[in-house]
Amino acid sequence: MAKPDEQLREIGETKKELAERHVNRQDFWKGLLERSRKVTRLSENRSPSTDHWLAVASGRSGLTYNYLIIKSGAAIDLYIDVNDGLKNKVIFDELYTDREAIESEFGAISSYPTWNK
Repeated sequence: MAKPDEQLREIGETKKELAERHVNRQDFWKGLLERSRKVTRLSENRSPSTDHWLAVASGRSGLTYNYLIIKSGAAIDLYIDVNDGLKNKVIFDELYTDREAIESEFGAISSYPTWNK
């Protein structure tokens, strides 16, 4: 029996790595969602994903929380899109005005991940 071509072996290893990464992500999101559900109902209809991000409802139309994970960091952002640029800006400005109170309640942000490393 002939040995598999080196290129085919590399493709197989890449597929295995991707599958393992997806399983790891899904396990991570499952744990995060279980923990989140103990303190809020916002993620009760969300299932774990194999993606590096997970979107969760905020309870207000046009606002979504996005959890992000990559090798060099993790983040949570609030995606604002109510289909009106001026309204989006008003919402952002209101939140920015309350930034210190939000960070105090949520936990101060020490630094943002460096996404391009």
